[in-house]
Amino acid sequence: MSPPPIKRRPPEKAVDNKKAIKNIIGLLANYKLKLIITVVCAVISTLFSIIAPLLIGKATTIIYNGINNLMHHTGTIDFSSLINLLTIAVILYIVSSLFSYMQSYFIVEISTNISYNLRKRLMEKITHLPMDSLDENKRGDILSRITNDVDSLQNGITQAFLQMLTAIITIVGVFLMMLSINIWMTLATIILVPISFLVIRLITKHSQSYFLKQLVFKGSLNAQIEETFTGHDIIRAFNQEEESIEKFNQDNDMWFDQEWKSQFYSSLNGPLMNFISNFAYVIIAILGAVLVLQKAIAVGDILAFFQYVQNFTRPIQQITRVMNLIQTAMAAIERIFEFLEFGDADQIGRASCR
Repeated sequence: MSPPPIKRRPPEKAVDNKKAIKNIIGLLANYKLKLIITVVCAVISTLFSIIAPLLIGKATTIIYNGINNLMHHTGTIDFSSLINLLTIAVILYIVSSLFSYMQSYFIVEISTNISYNLRKRLMEKITHLPMDSLDENKRGDILSRITNDVDSLQNGITQAFLQMLTAIITIVGVFLMMLSINIWMTLATIILVPISFLVIRLITKHSQSYFLKQLVFKGSLNAQIEETFTGHDIIRAFNQEEESIEKFNQDNDMWFDQEWKSQFYSSLNGPLMNFISNFAYVIIAILGAVLVLQKAIAVGDILAFFQYVQNFTRPIQQITRVMNLIQTAMAAIERIFEFLEFGDADQIGRASCR
């Protein structure tokens, strides 16, 4: 029985994040038209959903003023304006949902085509690699790159790209709408943004290396399982059962350790962002009450602003939730292109010597 391959130490962090981003952009560049349509749909969907709360706030103001008029016998509720505002708001929400469906459709089509083409490229790479170069990689690890890593990249593009795009557009649009309502409440909300992104940056910095390590150990474990089942008779013939089980347990423990750490650090984002979001509600409630008492702002505008605060903090929370998908996708594409570029330098050197 040949000696077991030397287990490589996984890298502490992604070797070259800039290169990984460049590779992702290179993959997306093949679908420029569909990407443009996706972005346009995202902009329209997000803008319509942002405008609707302002109309609902104005409708609330009409109801509030109408009730005051009824109490003082000076008038009634302007039902005509109320119905018009609510009708426009419903139409905006419906159109927003339709464009949201369209952007999801196109981004899923893009990510599916990318994963399909990557698997073809990986299989072509395996077919054209010399035997000595192919033997330098474990079979299970190669299979893990073709299946697990490509699936991780596809999920990252489908979910992370879409949510990040929508989140950025929402943050900018909601910020402008909040400014149109009241600048002081807007400034009180904006103060929390640097704190939020500082929290995201600190947690991401600690969790990024664990996402790459858990993919490496997953590939190593898949390789060992494949080799164990393939060479089961040889293992039994040479009484290597205990050694094989011990090696499996070691890789399994290492995978568990890295998986647990990556999920633990990434899960801290949610509770911390919820605390910051709730703190923002408290500040806006106090400041809004003071402004209403001073008659500096309408009641409906307060309602609309609360809705915008929720729409403003929700995208930040979305960014924190998809950070683990982004980090996994970054680690996955690094492993995919590491194999696609494997042996290229050697082949170029051999060609130059001919």
